[in-house]
Amino acid sequence: MKDTYLGFTQLRQEETEGRDYRIRLRKADSNIAVLAPHGGGIEPGTAEVADAIADGDYTFYAFQGLKPSGNRTLHLTSVRFDEPVGVQAARAAEIAVTVHGCRDQGETVFVGGRGGAWQLRMLQSLQDAGFEARITHTPERAGRRLSNLCNRCRSGEGVQLELSLGLRKRLLVPLYRTAARRRTDRFSLFVGSVRQAMRGAEFGSLAVRPDRWGPAARPLG
Repeated sequence: MKDTYLGFTQLRQEETEGRDYRIRLRKADSNIAVLAPHGGGIEPGTAEVADAIADGDYTFYAFQGLKPSGNRTLHLTSVRFDEPVGVQAARAAEIAVTVHGCRDQGETVFVGGRGGAWQLRMLQSLQDAGFEARITHTPERAGRRLSNLCNRCRSGEGVQLELSLGLRKRLLVPLYRTAARRRTDRFSLFVGSVRQAMRGAEFGSLAVRPDRWGPAARPLG
């Protein structure tokens, strides 16, 4: 579906921050940033997942739709995403991980980006935890272009996680009712498996505190 706005400058001329959308940034002393550019009502559940992956260890950013309905108008595709706070967060990091949502009804994680060995490590960690994860080569999900937000980090080699609708409905229940939403055991397992892959890669002197999400040892529920 084609974006309503050509970029953030046009979007903010028509939409009101604090009413229609909000921007969240939590910086951490880390060379990794976890970003959800289509959070809130745009791609429900993605900001919550990104926030949990980042926890207090990695920089977290989210652009979230707040409208009662029609949040799809706030979608800015990743190769043209130009909200300044989010772009700066990606550029300041050595590695960027972006969390997205797609409409597939299955329970699949499509792993994209230019992260190479780290991308494969992420794939393996998710599969070991019992998730259906696959490398995707379709243009809209592959995340291979350098202009994609996940690759605008210093290394130019980020990772894009595209979570199907069916999976997000298993992670957060009920997905579309924010006030009543709860995190399932599978949510914790998913977050733990992603963080396990991030801890296993070589990221210089990055120190990560003991993980409250626990090890991604086996599938739950």
